[in-house]
Amino acid sequence: MKKPVIILVDGKWMAYRAHYAHMQLKTSGGRPSGLVFGFLKELLAINKRKPACPIIICWDGNGETWRHRAYPAYKANRTENPDWKIMKAQIDELLPTLQVGLGMHVARVDGVEADDIIGILAHHLKVTHNVVVYSADRDMYQLVGDSVKVWQKLEDRLWGQKDVQAWLGAPISAFVEIKAMAGDPADNLKGLPGIGFKKALKLYSSGFGMYGAANIALWDKYAKDLPRLKQELRLVRIVTDCDSKAWNATQRTKLKQLVERIKSRPTRSDGSVKFFYRFLGRYECDHLFEVRDRFWKIP
Repeated sequence: MKKPVIILVDGKWMAYRAHYAHMQLKTSGGRPSGLVFGFLKELLAINKRKPACPIIICWDGNGETWRHRAYPAYKANRTENPDWKIMKAQIDELLPTLQVGLGMHVARVDGVEADDIIGILAHHLKVTHNVVVYSADRDMYQLVGDSVKVWQKLEDRLWGQKDVQAWLGAPISAFVEIKAMAGDPADNLKGLPGIGFKKALKLYSSGFGMYGAANIALWDKYAKDLPRLKQELRLVRIVTDCDSKAWNATQRTKLKQLVERIKSRPTRSDGSVKFFYRFLGRYECDHLFEVRDRFWKIP
């Protein structure tokens, strides 16, 4: 029997896309509305291409994460986004609307990044579902397997094991090691000196591994960097276990409750039509008013 499909959306990534694609939109009173408009429009587009598939919105939790505690420099190089206040005002209204107005699951736990939320849900749901992760973040490639695929954009195909391995030129299991060697400036992870992703792949193909190397010369060359590199590899790896030591007792409990809640009822619960329509009215989303009834067909 073929397993049903469930879609895990990288919510913050989709919100950023929506904001910058429609940032000129404002209501007649001057309220910025592009993020709300773009997010809901893309949600409808996902549903149109994958009708009858439950959609789970995954989001970063508030507060410090285990990565910040393990590596204080994690993301410390990021400057404040000048658009963040405009975006946050819309996000603070959008997320409750998705939950209360549309009755959708918004998967979020304080101190847990969306990547880990997606990893945990994918790990548990793949037993009963074919999981589709909707995100252009290549870190999601490490989750791809028999029942997990990545969907990078609406008009693109789903990326499975063969697709990722053809792009990577190595087994999926090597992805986190190659990513750690390459570093990630966005997360302030240094990687190996002067090594980008392509060079990291060549190093791996040439026999360099972080836990042993067929190429002794390369091992000796980078030996001094290995302790830091192994720490950064841990940060790159997405956590998929609710019982991981990365979580405190409260987080473990909430993550398990989240998994069970979604497993027991992946489709949305009944939302409030009035609540949702009032929300669209506040943001003067005229186009979405024209198709608003389609939202009630989203599982």
